[in-house]
Formats: sequence, C-alpha cells, structure tokens
Amino acid sequence: MRVEFDPKCSTERTHDTLTLMDGSGKIIDIRSGREMSQWESPVNVAGDELLWKFCSDSSVNGWGWRFVVHPAGPTLAAHSLLSDRVILARPSMSIVIRLLSTLLKKSGTNPSDFFNPVFFCAHCAVF
Repeated sequence: MRVEFDPKCSTERTHDTLTLMDGSGKIIDIRSGREMSQWESPVNVAGDELLWKFCSDSSVNGWGWRFVVHPAGPTLAAHSLLSDRVILARPSMSIVIRLLSTLLKKSGTNPSDFFNPVFFCAHCAVF
C-alpha cells in the first residue's frame, strides 16, 4: 500500500505524532511537524493491513492530518515472469527475429536478407 498525506498536514513537532505500522505492529514511519516537507513523501507499507496511532499532548493545535491509502499492484513472482500473459503483453523483437529466422531458413531465404529493408520491401508481397 502507498500512503499519501494531505498538503495541509500540520501537527506540533515531536509532541503530536502520527505513527504508521504494518499489520504486525512494526513501526514503518512516524510523522509530525508544521512543514509540508515533513509530510510530502509517501510511505509504502507491505501487506494488506495498515495500523495507525495518533498521540497528542493537546498543548498546541495545528490543522491535523489526513492521509489516503492507495493499493499497490501485485508484484510478479519469479515463476510468473515467463508466463504467456506476460510475454504476450511485452513483445520482444529478439523473440520475433528468432521465430522468423527459423521460418525463413526452412523456406530457403537467408534471414539476414529478410531484415534488410530493401529486401523486405521488394519481397513483402511474397509473405
């Protein structure tokens, strides 16, 4: 998940803190302060659960805080990097060249001639 903060976020530095944790309770980030630079960078949280805790000493008031949580897309596991869906979604010229070279050799055409633009234009009607 990606957590993004509202540009208006403002709390008393070190006394009014927003703590973000993952699902196991591990602290991921602690935010506080009046400057946008203290709130502008997003926080990435692994997993599908976000815990948060706000602590204030109630002595000084700021605007407060607001955040939006965006889902992160699934990462590709090593075994799925070569799935048909991934390969078809990202055509590779080296694969196309290898496949065409094999077909051209079987037809008696020199593969290096085929990738010559002059040869290709002159013979495109054949294919």
